[in-house]
Amino acid sequence: MKKKLPSLITIIYIVVWLFVLAIPPIYEAILINLGLSTEVFWNRMIGNWIYILPILIIFLANNHIFIPYILKYEKITEYIITALISTFVVVLLCEIVFEAAFLLPKMEADGRHMRNERFDDRPMQKFDNMPPMGDNDMGDRGMRPHPRGKEFDDLKFIFGRPLDSFLVHLLTAYLVVAINATIYIVMKSQRERKRMALAEKQTIEAELQYLKYQINPHFFMNTLNNIHALVDVDAEKAKDTILTLSQLMRYLLYETNQTFVPLSDEIDFIEHYVSLMKLRYTKGVDVQCHMPENVPNLMVPPLIFVVFVENAFKHGVTYQKPSFIHISIVINSNIITFSCINSIAEKRPMNDAHHGVGLENARKRLNLILPAKHNLTITQNGEHYDAVLSMSCEIKA
Repeated sequence: MKKKLPSLITIIYIVVWLFVLAIPPIYEAILINLGLSTEVFWNRMIGNWIYILPILIIFLANNHIFIPYILKYEKITEYIITALISTFVVVLLCEIVFEAAFLLPKMEADGRHMRNERFDDRPMQKFDNMPPMGDNDMGDRGMRPHPRGKEFDDLKFIFGRPLDSFLVHLLTAYLVVAINATIYIVMKSQRERKRMALAEKQTIEAELQYLKYQINPHFFMNTLNNIHALVDVDAEKAKDTILTLSQLMRYLLYETNQTFVPLSDEIDFIEHYVSLMKLRYTKGVDVQCHMPENVPNLMVPPLIFVVFVENAFKHGVTYQKPSFIHISIVINSNIITFSCINSIAEKRPMNDAHHGVGLENARKRLNLILPAKHNLTITQNGEHYDAVLSMSCEIKA
């Protein structure tokens, strides 16, 4: 089984925390280099690590337990309460450890030194000559001053450390939790966007393939009907038609499996299709196909034009009156303008289930492949039907 490599954000977290843990020894080295200290004070360095330890613990718990839980079950209130309480408890426990391991032994040592200096180095006094002690004198005479000085007596303490130091420690831990949660959620959101974009791309490809499968049977059904009608009229032309059809089938099977194909191939396909369809009709049907002589290397969606041509032959030709189909492609730089104008053989209701299936598929394909690079206009003006498609296409490298 292939091992999963750590993500970039995980590597960044590791580097940052290694740097933070390296700050205490770096600080001791700087003091020695500046001549402010002659040796490494291990107690001070270990004390700084103990100061960092609760923040690291909270970070690991928040990053690997709390935040994944909230994103999975969407319990924001529970997360906030848990993060606040757990951070407070961990910081408080580390303060107690720091007090028991470093502050109390140091304060006791300082107190013993001050007591020895205060009572052993001055002459003894007789207690008979001492003034009586009042209730208000306990604070001045009965209690020894704080080992660190009179100004330290005015501070508020929590477990032997100044309250403001504890609050700074706690707020630092809360800040790390907030930053970690923000980064985690942002990175998670970016991963979700990438996943959704990939899923959307796969959906588009599947839908395009489905639409193409809908086009091909529809096209073959009409073409085979044309060949069937031509066999009784002219067998030789029917053979030529089968050869032309084989060329069309080869293009459909092997060339249209891509999102874009060369414009020249599409033009050849349209010309073969039109030549095949003209064999079926008499000279009373005016079929004109105007294609550019010099075709640039532009890429277009496969079978996007033949939908309109097929629709024109299907609904625009009748033997009861003169009919016409005019097809043209004009190229201006990378802008392709396709036009298909045909007469209307008979009026069909708009709710006809078999009417306009190919046109609707063409609309969907264009919206999926070229959402902002095409303009399709379909109008019915009196006795003729106009379909004009303009596309901005990429040039083949």
